[in-house]
Amino acid sequence: MCDSDVCCDVRDMKSHFEDETFDIVIDKGLLDSVLCGTYSSQNCKKMFREVSRVLKSKGYYICISYGDPDIRKGYFEVPEYDWAIMSPSPYKIFKPNISQSDVEFDDKDKEKNKDYYHYVYVLQKVIYKSLSMQRTRLQSPLRRGCPYL
Repeated sequence: MCDSDVCCDVRDMKSHFEDETFDIVIDKGLLDSVLCGTYSSQNCKKMFREVSRVLKSKGYYICISYGDPDIRKGYFEVPEYDWAIMSPSPYKIFKPNISQSDVEFDDKDKEKNKDYYHYVYVLQKVIYKSLSMQRTRLQSPLRRGCPYL
């Protein structure tokens, strides 16, 4: 259990947290920051490996991102992370600001207005019940629409 603030590198948290430490990991903008940096794909993979490692079985990773689902889902859809995206996730949340508090958009204007939304992705660490299910990990549970087990 973490009783105080801890500052560490999300790509390598082994010296701070044991395997399966947390029921929930909440990410507000960290993925976006990682993906804007140098070696973004490699760093994203390291980050997700660590998030998966510190999550307990059936734990949740909640990622709040400005990244469009068509792009972000590709980062989540890696079988080694052992998680599945929970339906109906991602949730689309309007990002109001003072000058646009009364503005409404509909999905037909998605490309033009994509900067006005955050997306909340809810993923759950999946428990594979048998060896045959572990073999099916070669097909991502996200792509198969696999419910949590």
